[in-house]
Amino acid sequence: MVRHVFSAALGAVLLAASPAAALTQIALFYDAGVPDGAVPAGEVVGVGTISFTSTPSAGVVALGDLTDLEIDIAFDTILFDETDIVTPDGTGFLSIYETPEGFGAVFTGDGETSPRSGSVEFLNAAGFILSHEPLDGDVFCCGGDGVVNNYFVIADFPTEPVNFLAGEYASLTFAGSDGGEAGRGGGAAEVPLPAAGALLGGAALALAGLGRRRRAPSA
Repeated sequence: MVRHVFSAALGAVLLAASPAAALTQIALFYDAGVPDGAVPAGEVVGVGTISFTSTPSAGVVALGDLTDLEIDIAFDTILFDETDIVTPDGTGFLSIYETPEGFGAVFTGDGETSPRSGSVEFLNAAGFILSHEPLDGDVFCCGGDGVVNNYFVIADFPTEPVNFLAGEYASLTFAGSDGGEAGRGGGAAEVPLPAAGALLGGAALALAGLGRRRRAPSA
């Protein structure tokens, strides 16, 4: 069964809490290109979810302190999950922020213990590294603001790393009339719901396929 299910009924909130299971899901969206402080819906190249059974609150929490943490991130066929995290326990964090629409989050940490100096890094079985922008003191190193931050994906083979993707990622908030932008800005009501629904529907399909691939029985 697929662990993560998006629903267009979530609208632009992109975070759902189930009272019965106390499940929290935060959706992530990744674009590619020159950083511009937003993640336009039409430029999304990767989607993901962070889920845990703790009740969310604004602040910084170690990933290891989140109950039943599950992470799924997909860039087409390049997949990452929580078992791929290579940032040592206690040094990777989730910075959760609150808006009128709900909660969003970015990965944080100083990057000193990660192989590629990212705040939280993943290395999958295919040899791809996903690295998220680290903190440098009290600010993010590469232009992020804690709502829209930077990332890169490296193909770490055969001998020299090759940059595969780079851009920004964000969660939760949408703004704009051209299909929506994840990140800072106006509230959910400013986004045409069909556009927001289309983006969520695409994310649902991508993550549904991801879930099937992760759970397919071995031959």
